This record gives sequence, structure tokens and C-alpha cells, in this order.
Amino acid sequence: MKITKKRLFDFCNENNDALNELQSQSDSTGFVLSTLIEQLKDLGVIDKLGDEPSDIEKVELTGSDLTAQIMIGQRYQAAFVSDKSEDDALKHKRTALIDNVYKNGINERFRAGLTGWIYAIPINNQGEPLTATDVGL
Repeated sequence: MKITKKRLFDFCNENNDALNELQSQSDSTGFVLSTLIEQLKDLGVIDKLGDEPSDIEKVELTGSDLTAQIMIGQRYQAAFVSDKSEDDALKHKRTALIDNVYKNGINERFRAGLTGWIYAIPINNQGEPLTATDVGL
């Protein structure tokens, strides 16, 4: 069974603390990925991986999903934010420094100081939206 992006993110959000601990114990992204794949198999999220275990890696993360994934491995991320949509965040370029991602946020998913936002598009220090490739995902 091929894993969906939503299911992978649900798993990552549910296991955020464990993933952070695992990542802090290893400098090897490959090790972290292989351990994550094994955990997904153990939990029945995926049945097996074929000859190309890179199926998970091929998921092109964008927008708020990319911000949530980036925040698993770091403490802060600059982003364009909005409560309306990702398109609105890109259009108005309201900038915030994301410092937390809520696992079960209903009215807000990303925290920037004392303010919560539903959508957050990660940006670099020139204010350009980041891609998964830019951040090594």
C-alpha cells in the first residue's frame, strides 16, 4: 500500500516528540528515515516497501505541510501566514516567526509568539517561499 501525504503527516504529528528525539541522536537523515519507515511498518501504516523505499521521499511537501515538517527538526521558521488560505498568505506576505506547531489545532495550527495561524508558508531570509528540495526533504 502506498502511503498518503495526509497519513504520513498524521503519523509524524502524533509522534513529533519521538521523532525529534530520534533526530537529535543521529546526524544521519538516512538513519532517521529508515527508522521512521520501520516504525510505519510496525504500526501497520504501510504494509511493505518495494524496491524503491524512496516513495515516502518522493512526496513533494509544500505550504503549511512543509512548514509543519520543517518544525519537527528546528525551533523557529520564518513564514508567510494567514487564517484564510495559503494563497492569501502568499498574496499578502504577512510574515511571522513560527515557534510551534499544534498537533490537533482546530482554529489555529501554527504559533508565532502569542498569535496563532491556520496557514504558514515557509520562507527563506530573502522572503522567497521554500521548497522541500531547498530544505533537504
